[in-house]
Amino acid sequence: MQNTIKRYFPIPYVAALFIGGFYCLYQLVASAGQLAWIGASVAVVPMMLLFAYIATGLTARSRRYSPWQLGAAVLGSVLVAFDFTLYAAVLAWGLGLVLGFIYVFWFVPMDRSESRIELGRVLPAASFVDINGNTVTTQSTGKPQLWLFIRGNWCPFCVAQVKELAAAYQELADLGAEVFMVSPQSQQQSQKLAAKLNVPMQFLVDDQAQGAKDLGIQHTAGVPVGLPGDFDEDSVMPTVVITNSEGSVIYADQTNDYRVRPEPALFVQVLKNAQKPISA
Repeated sequence: MQNTIKRYFPIPYVAALFIGGFYCLYQLVASAGQLAWIGASVAVVPMMLLFAYIATGLTARSRRYSPWQLGAAVLGSVLVAFDFTLYAAVLAWGLGLVLGFIYVFWFVPMDRSESRIELGRVLPAASFVDINGNTVTTQSTGKPQLWLFIRGNWCPFCVAQVKELAAAYQELADLGAEVFMVSPQSQQQSQKLAAKLNVPMQFLVDDQAQGAKDLGIQHTAGVPVGLPGDFDEDSVMPTVVITNSEGSVIYADQTNDYRVRPEPALFVQVLKNAQKPISA
């Protein structure tokens, strides 16, 4: 039920954030730098700029709790407090502050309690379909494997993370790893991403997030309402899993904050460490 409610939050929040941010900047100029509008702008605009930067797809990660944005919100609150009689500025500040805290502390966190992925254990059975319609499973092939589960092309963090992985693909392949990118989005969307990146890692489709259910990483009602494109309601929690040649999990990133993600250099190091002989 909570996830269903969450689906309706992000699009209106982002719209309100940009409307409020530009309104604060307009009033800041129009009022010739009135203190209350300085405070409202300081509290609201940094979060707006963060979302604008995220939308460019240039970064695969942000920081938990958005410390700079929250710090700016606190500073803006102090400035507004010195001119609390300007009600429009107080309202803009208050809405920006409340919605920002709702986003960070309520919308972002994901419940990972159902995950069946455990370090040292064989990766549970799940099956997917590649962009050519062939079935691919999590069963060991005798090689190390890296599994990247993303929400879809609609998520700028996910797309940026896939681009990072594509850039590191050759180094991972040289270490003997098979690389899989899995998403519950449609074949068409996955084919589009594969064509854009043009690397030989395998792009897999998890139809109706069934594989994610089998692994315990399904994000029920995880796709925001109002997104353009062909996306199902359910998604997957962003996850990275590395298995050894026997199919046992040697690394798993199961973040409960979709903005906090590991870098490919860490995957390379995990694979290198797995190749080191165990000293007596």
